[in-house]
Amino acid sequence: MPKFIVIPPEKIAELRKLYEGTDVPVRDLAAICGLGVTTFLKRVQLWGWKPRKLRMQDYDRAAAAEVQSIREIAAPSVAIAENETLIGRVRAAVEREIVAIEAVLSRVEGARLRSSDAERAARTLATLVKTLREVAALQRDEQPEDTGGDTSEDEFRDLDDFRRELAERLDRLRRQRSA
Repeated sequence: MPKFIVIPPEKIAELRKLYEGTDVPVRDLAAICGLGVTTFLKRVQLWGWKPRKLRMQDYDRAAAAEVQSIREIAAPSVAIAENETLIGRVRAAVEREIVAIEAVLSRVEGARLRSSDAERAARTLATLVKTLREVAALQRDEQPEDTGGDTSEDEFRDLDDFRRELAERLDRLRRQRSA
């Protein structure tokens, strides 16, 4: 019959801290007290320590609660970030469409442009400008109020310049067509 190894209470307390409070491998803990792994695990049961699987479940529950509270705290910021991303994507798509329409108009500037094509291009550009206005309004709603200068007038001034330039370009095309 193998002899029973007696472990001093101080060492048992130290081992319990390491077993229940850290992820030190069981093999290393058993070696510290001069026991085999199987014997050490039997002693863990004898001493009434919380099994590591149950301890990890407690940690998992605590972590899940913590993650949920973090999600609740971060929800407004996440919503703003998602909206900013969406607004940026819409703005980029509208700008790509405007560039494409301008490219088409520049190619056909020298050629004859039917009035229906010009009207279609004008309607499309008007729709895109309206979309850009709505995107700008969404961005203003999402961003915190600045006490600085009024940027909304600048955005509308840029849109007015764009509209004016578009009208001049369409007039040039119509004059070329009639000439």
